[in-house]
Amino acid sequence: MSWGRVGWVAGWMLLVACGSTTSPSPLLDDDTGAEDTGADDTAGDTAADTAADTAGDDTADTPPDPALCPLPALDVHYPGLFPINPFDDWAAAPGCLVGPHDAIIILGCPSEDDGTPSDCQQGRVDLAVRFSQAGYGDRFIPTGGAVANAYVEAYALRDLLVGAGIPEDHVFPESLAAHTDENIYYSSQIMVTQGWDSALVVSEPEHLLYAAVCDANCCVELGRLATFAYPLASGASEKAASYVLAPPADPVSEAECDHLELPTKLMCSNLDDRLACADDFQL
Repeated sequence: MSWGRVGWVAGWMLLVACGSTTSPSPLLDDDTGAEDTGADDTAGDTAADTAADTAGDDTADTPPDPALCPLPALDVHYPGLFPINPFDDWAAAPGCLVGPHDAIIILGCPSEDDGTPSDCQQGRVDLAVRFSQAGYGDRFIPTGGAVANAYVEAYALRDLLVGAGIPEDHVFPESLAAHTDENIYYSSQIMVTQGWDSALVVSEPEHLLYAAVCDANCCVELGRLATFAYPLASGASEKAASYVLAPPADPVSEAECDHLELPTKLMCSNLDDRLACADDFQL
């Protein structure tokens, strides 16, 4: 269900050609890009070390708990009438999210037709491992069924994780999901079973913005998901999303979803086809 760069850019250019403009957005603020996350000052530290250093010596041994971090209201975090450019700078993750999550969710995409891993799968696993190495979590939920061919996406992602040195008992595959709403729903069930509250969600930026944000918040309705740029140990930053079950996260309000569901925002265009939506659950 990921948006391709070519299709998204074509749609964006059409809106610009029609004279559309976006309202100022925390995701389009040049002052919140990778250069301003403080990453240059923390190269070589893990994400948890970075957050502890900024909090002072008294909390150096207590990394932040993302489950207790207040996530922004969706109509504030994604303002305006028109879509946000997923390839522009995103708001830097607040310090309370820059620490270990209970798990890292990897949204699935298909294997090649011969069963070999696709570039999409390899790229998402590589990014998830980079986040893990930076201190964002050491347990993984690869998610996705056999959607486009006979090969289960979650198992292909699991095998790539194990091949990258992740212990297999740290991987909790979810093998049923056919769409992003189902990725979120079934992953949430694993989180509940394991007693986990928070997860870092990994995929391409356009997939997170135009599928995961809406499906998690305004379809599944089991938690709150917001996208940010997160500092890594290398001094760079990468885009991902933090997902916190509700509770402890505040439930998403109807007004927030009414805003996301504006047709011009392109964020909730497929809800009628989703099977995991709370108000019309069909799984």
